[in-house]
Amino acid sequence: MMSSSPSSSSSSAAAAAPLRQSIKMSQRSWVECDVAGSPSPSSGFETDPESAAESGISACSSMASIDGLLGSSFGGNDDDYDDYRRFRVATYNVLTDNCIRPDTYLYCPEHVRFMPGRHGRIMSEVMTMNPDVICFQEVDYGHFETRLKVDLNEMGYQGVLHERLDDQGLAVFWKDATFQLLQQKHCLLHHLAETHLQINGLSPVLKKTVRKAIERPEAVLLVRLRHQKSGRHLAVANLHVVWAQLKYPALQTLQTSLAVAELGEFAKGYRCAQIICGDFNTPPGSITYQLLSHGYLDPKLVDALKSSNSKLDEETDLIRAVGLFDLLSSAFKVKNRLKSAYKTALGSEPAITNCDDACQSYLCKMCLDYIFYCPLSLEVVGVLDTPSAASLTKHYALPSVDFPSDHIPLLAEIAFK
Repeated sequence: MMSSSPSSSSSSAAAAAPLRQSIKMSQRSWVECDVAGSPSPSSGFETDPESAAESGISACSSMASIDGLLGSSFGGNDDDYDDYRRFRVATYNVLTDNCIRPDTYLYCPEHVRFMPGRHGRIMSEVMTMNPDVICFQEVDYGHFETRLKVDLNEMGYQGVLHERLDDQGLAVFWKDATFQLLQQKHCLLHHLAETHLQINGLSPVLKKTVRKAIERPEAVLLVRLRHQKSGRHLAVANLHVVWAQLKYPALQTLQTSLAVAELGEFAKGYRCAQIICGDFNTPPGSITYQLLSHGYLDPKLVDALKSSNSKLDEETDLIRAVGLFDLLSSAFKVKNRLKSAYKTALGSEPAITNCDDACQSYLCKMCLDYIFYCPLSLEVVGVLDTPSAASLTKHYALPSVDFPSDHIPLLAEIAFK
């Protein structure tokens, strides 16, 4: 959730049968999709640690007994789906210690509140999920260099980091055995608005005002990968949108649309499949979510956006009077056709992906994290189900002795079409 680096630097036929695979991570289970992309019942197939080891899949560590996401490792029948086309993508906001102020997260015992007490369990979750690509949000440079990169390298991953000025960095890791890095790029989101500042015919004074209003540390990290087995290219965007307690829907929508547009440009010319995932800091049904899902805003949503609190700075009278949407209307469009992996598999988004009271005086329990994909070139095989509200709030909120971050990870298995 929490989001308060330098700018830019320079990604077949449908399956004959759904994946026969079950993941049991405490109260989480694998949900499959049929060929048409609709949810189908899980096979219920589980493996114990011994059989998992025999199949080459690492079993859970002893940390499983105290982690709310880990119950047993998983296995499956590789013959049920074209192995050369499929891969797993995860997204995970791991809560940097830089966001833990002395007066926050006091409900969490100190020994599991800070990263030294949480990192091992986060790694156990990654081992159990076994993603081929994982996007992390809220990664500070020290943690990346000394722990995250070191441990994931030993597990067969390579990764890149975008350092944010507020040290809430973005990191993307991929399995060497599955993908090869071809290109990477990171951009501050407010820099991506420059083109729209020029084409919307704003005066020099108003351009300066808008720049000041939208200048923030939020960024997008992009990688273009080559799938080793199929040779296909995949462009992945890792995004962490401004939170600000949902006060600025226009800014959230602007940041998201700019990131999606940049992903499209980044993948252009390479026939890349596209995925964008991360902490969008906006719930299902929001204006931002509707733009992502439909690619446009209908008149009612436009009116809602215009009437929302567009004020980005107490002293920015022009922004307050005119509104960000009217000033940068050309930016509030998404040309890429995108679908949510979880909504495709489950029929709806998870009920809760973030649970804390760190940024406000109330307990925030909502879905803020997503995995979106381009259905023109990708299809969803299945997703990892999410824990119940009861388990997430067993110790009031997250992180806790059961869960090592204030967000839970999402995981989708996806295949090239």
